[in-house]
Amino acid sequence: MYKYYVFISYSRKDSKAAAYLQRQLEHFRIPVKLVPKELLPAGQKFLRPVFRDKRDLKNSEHSFTEDIKGALESSHYLLVLCSPNSANSPWVDEEIKHFLATHSNDYTKIIPVILDGSPLGGSGPECLPPALRRPGITSRNLPSMIPDEGEPLKAGWENGLVQSLSYMLKVDREKIKATVDREKLRQAKIYAVIGLCATLIFAALTVWAIHAERIADSNEKRAVAGEKRAIKNAELARKNEAEAKAQAEIAKKSLAFLRDMFQTSNPYAKGGNKDMKVLDAIKAKLPEIPKLTPWQLRASVSRDISLILSNLGEHAVALPLAQAALKLYESRNRESVDTATNYNNIGLIYLNQGKYDEAISFCQKALEINLKTLGKKHLDTATNYNNIGLIYLIQGKFNEAIASYEKALEINLKTVGKDHPKTAIIYNNIGSVCSEISRYDTAISIYKKALAIDLKSLGEKHPDTATVFDNIGAVYLKQDKYKDAVEYFQKALEIRLAALGEKHPDTATSFNNIGFIYSKQGKYDEAISFCKKALEIDLKILGKTHLKTATNYTNIGSVYSKQGKYDEAITFYKKALETNLKTVGENHPKTATIYNNIGSVCSDQGKYDEAISFHKKALEIRLRTLGKEHPDTATSFDYLGLVYLNKGKYDEAISFYKKALEVYLNTLGENHLDTVNCYGQIGSIYYNQGKYSEAILSYRKALEAYSKTLGENHPQTAIYYNNIGLSYNRQGKYDEAISFCKKALEIRLKTLGKNHPNTADCYGCIGTISYNQRKFDEAISFHKKALAIRLKTLGEDHPDTATSYNDIGSIYSNQGKNDEGISFYKKALEIRLRTMGKKHLDTATSFENIGLVYLKQNKYNDAVEYFRKALAIRLKTLGENHPDTAASFNEVGLVYLKQNKYNDAVEYFQKALAISLRTLGESHPFTAISYNNVGTACWRLGQNKQALEYESKAIAIAEKALGKDHPQTKHYLKRLDEIKKQMAK
Repeated sequence: MYKYYVFISYSRKDSKAAAYLQRQLEHFRIPVKLVPKELLPAGQKFLRPVFRDKRDLKNSEHSFTEDIKGALESSHYLLVLCSPNSANSPWVDEEIKHFLATHSNDYTKIIPVILDGSPLGGSGPECLPPALRRPGITSRNLPSMIPDEGEPLKAGWENGLVQSLSYMLKVDREKIKATVDREKLRQAKIYAVIGLCATLIFAALTVWAIHAERIADSNEKRAVAGEKRAIKNAELARKNEAEAKAQAEIAKKSLAFLRDMFQTSNPYAKGGNKDMKVLDAIKAKLPEIPKLTPWQLRASVSRDISLILSNLGEHAVALPLAQAALKLYESRNRESVDTATNYNNIGLIYLNQGKYDEAISFCQKALEINLKTLGKKHLDTATNYNNIGLIYLIQGKFNEAIASYEKALEINLKTVGKDHPKTAIIYNNIGSVCSEISRYDTAISIYKKALAIDLKSLGEKHPDTATVFDNIGAVYLKQDKYKDAVEYFQKALEIRLAALGEKHPDTATSFNNIGFIYSKQGKYDEAISFCKKALEIDLKILGKTHLKTATNYTNIGSVYSKQGKYDEAITFYKKALETNLKTVGENHPKTATIYNNIGSVCSDQGKYDEAISFHKKALEIRLRTLGKEHPDTATSFDYLGLVYLNKGKYDEAISFYKKALEVYLNTLGENHLDTVNCYGQIGSIYYNQGKYSEAILSYRKALEAYSKTLGENHPQTAIYYNNIGLSYNRQGKYDEAISFCKKALEIRLKTLGKNHPNTADCYGCIGTISYNQRKFDEAISFHKKALAIRLKTLGEDHPDTATSYNDIGSIYSNQGKNDEGISFYKKALEIRLRTMGKKHLDTATSFENIGLVYLKQNKYNDAVEYFRKALAIRLKTLGENHPDTAASFNEVGLVYLKQNKYNDAVEYFQKALAISLRTLGESHPFTAISYNNVGTACWRLGQNKQALEYESKAIAIAEKALGKDHPQTKHYLKRLDEIKKQMAK
């Protein structure tokens, strides 16, 4: 049993309120029949005794003595009188900690009662002592002794008393209030008896009173002047009181309307319908809003429901309601705080719709009003700056975003201080801008400032703290620091599971983030599992027409695309597109992103015309909504450049990439990752054009920028070491090629580990160069290392696994081990037929490779059958004007050459040459191959003059593009010598 029912902890500066609570608690008659037996004190009628330390210790707080500790340990409840005074009192904090330590850390035994200030500094100075700043306390509806506007102090104190009693005794507040009122009535009757006695005494003193009246006359004259002033103040107070009561009545009616609206979809409420969804319940109530009176109620309901609808993703329905509310507030006072709030709300709806110019216009109107009415140091003004910063961030106007966020930060630091959660939010936002412009170390530093604030003010288990962990994880992910990223994402997930549960949209976000990490690591099955958990939660909580649900569909589609499961990828991307078209419409940047995603899958499938169509839709949307000078618009140029690159249309490809590069340089600067990647893509075009020196220059620009931004040993840096190595390989400079590719391998082993798909790519590249050096055993060894990693991380049915089989088959074939070569080539073909279908370009490559082995085996009929299959696919998907189509014509020509069908051979070789000249130009190494092939066929036909002409052109190209010492150049020179010898006979 406890000695004290309640221990009151308070600052000495709040003694008057503490004394009131002790007196009222000790004289409160308990409604015994209503209170659970286990909560009744020993005496049952009253809550006595209540402990309050009454010692006078002058102006200082009391020391934490043993008698205080004993009283705390012997108390059933701890009532903490919360004010800025107690928030800054170390002794109050000590009392709370000691109570918790001796009561099994049970926060339910603590009753915080707000006397002044606000929890977490929401609308005033902080009132909670540090030990109470945690979700288990701040999420409660805390008792408050603060009177409503216009109410006397006594009313507020009495309300706080009633709420505290209700919490302690687990009895409804209204029943506690009735008990208090009954006690007041009983006391009034006692005072009435006392008053009757006083009346008799008063009669005996009447004569003396007459004399006293004369003295009072002189005092009355002095009081008149003061009375007039008091009347004026009273009238103002009555006016304010009336206005406050009117606003309270509006709020009450607005709440009743909303409650009635939601109850229609509550199966447990009277008249509730279990089959009606919340959104349907809201929409069913919309026709009633225009009928509401007075206008304030109509405006309030319109504003509140528009916010609810906007949060549900119903922006098109929310906007007219927000506009109706604004019109009502504007008609009464164009520069009121309510008008500013509605401008801000409409701005945020436009933001969600992707209408950024309208969004910025409305948010700036809100800012102008708040600057006039509230001033430049008010938190609402800071919120306006914050919202404007967000819009600039999305528009890619990063300097303007930073400027707005810094203004918001300046206000927050002055008003709520450097350790307030609202200040942490601004630091978070500034961190986001730094992350966008690739200033990753700065972003991490700023995010960690936000994290330190949230840990201090909210604790390590608060959902807002989880958000900061997420943000830091995202930056590490951009840096490809997967271990660090996973650590922070896992922390966020643990907090959300504990604080919000497994079925919350924020928990879904954590599942998505972890899924994304697995996808980057090539662990696609785990990635799909986590992304589908996220989708399941968001479908259940937010529904299938919410933008977040669309994001889940997109994420799953992305993983399937990486797995080469293109049909599944398209299915999920189209679900995302359907959701976006319903929620934000055709002309929204998010819709553009999904068009790009679908276009990329079409491109991977070799459906280039379809891909171009989708990418152009995305580009049109971004040009309309974001403008030409936005990084996302540049991304659309990027995508189109890549498709034209895959089609072999290099002039169109380089045109789009240069447009993208110009935008990136203007908006992001030369060291941003998007700018760097664009240099890399331009390098790839030069590579495909056979302009290897130009390719190396572009790749080196990219490498230099990556090394500055991410560091020398970053996985992205490895990409460009690899690309430079492959360019040297094409030039026949194998030592330089091996050196660069081994540097890439070293980086990837260090950063990604030996079992990562990107590490496998490096082994594959080194294997290819070794093969070109005729070091077949080394080449086989490296390709088999790549295959082992891909089988382990990607599985048997992945396009990259097929590539490994293909590479190994190629080496066996060139060693003359044709049976082993065919075996590996056919494994690659089987995978490609299963994953990409019989019309895919990679499938064509497999047909081609098998045909080459049959050609070596002199199985000409089999060879021509496979070559024609490859040619048919390429003609259908790439058309006649593509270098790969030219390669197929060449291969069919080779079979005819071997069969001594020289005229047929010349026909096919000349088709290949014509395509090469059109698509690659006169100086490309592949054009040299075509000249050589035509020359060889003419030589076999005895047309030596023509043969000499073609072979001379082949040599001229090879010497310029590859150098005199390249094996290909030497082969052409040998053929030329043979032609000359025949001509000399």
